[in-house]
Amino acid sequence: MLTQLSNLALASMDFLLGWLLRLHRDVAMLSVAVGTVVLLGLIRKLATNQDILKRCRADTKQLTKLIRQARKNKKAEGSAEAISRFKNTKKMVSINALKQEARPAIISIIPIVLIALWCDSHLKFIPPQDNETVELRAYFPLSAAGELAHLVPQDSLAVEDGYIKEIYNNHLFGERPYGLASWKIRAKTRPQPYPLIIRSGGKTYEHEILIGQPTYTQPAKFNQKDSIHYAIEAKLASYKPFGLIPGLEAIGLRPWIVAYLIVVIPVVFLQRRFGWIY
Repeated sequence: MLTQLSNLALASMDFLLGWLLRLHRDVAMLSVAVGTVVLLGLIRKLATNQDILKRCRADTKQLTKLIRQARKNKKAEGSAEAISRFKNTKKMVSINALKQEARPAIISIIPIVLIALWCDSHLKFIPPQDNETVELRAYFPLSAAGELAHLVPQDSLAVEDGYIKEIYNNHLFGERPYGLASWKIRAKTRPQPYPLIIRSGGKTYEHEILIGQPTYTQPAKFNQKDSIHYAIEAKLASYKPFGLIPGLEAIGLRPWIVAYLIVVIPVVFLQRRFGWIY
């Protein structure tokens, strides 16, 4: 059910934003980032009483100034009481402002989730282009090492180093060992995905890949068949915004998220700075 809802949401977002994928990836990312700020600003403007927020901001600024002045005159009679009174008033103003913030925050959850879903589905990798070499990997249990894996030939799908490969023990430091077979594949541009069919040990495993299109099929397919875990992965090039912005994978931030935040934060500041919203 959750997968169906996710697919429906993604299809809806593709209808609205899919045209951006025909532009350069950096332009698409910038457009989505700036568009998000404008959309959320519009939601905030319509869902709040801007006059109240404007007055709250002015009152907060004035009270902060009064507190600072009262602290400079600590020896003056009644300064401590004045500071306490100003602080209490400032808290009341903040609470009033927070009440206004609640509605747009709730409304904004849905577009934020939808935009994040769309970006994470389309801006993680660079779509493979016509006749570009892509590494195809098939992962098997370690017990399959030494067996053969056969990539079934397809029209217009070329393999550089043979269709039949031996599954070998891929034991990298710090990783659990597993069986691996890999191919270097190339294909011509076409609108339909190429089926990737791999046979091994009397079983058939399937995946697909899009070539020369503005989007891509998800690179990895994880599945379970006859109680044996396997995966097929097309190693696509990761998208790095402007060719240089890295991700912070240690905390789960992909490159597109880092670039998105770099764009969004100053745009939000400018939006507030010039008084379009409060």
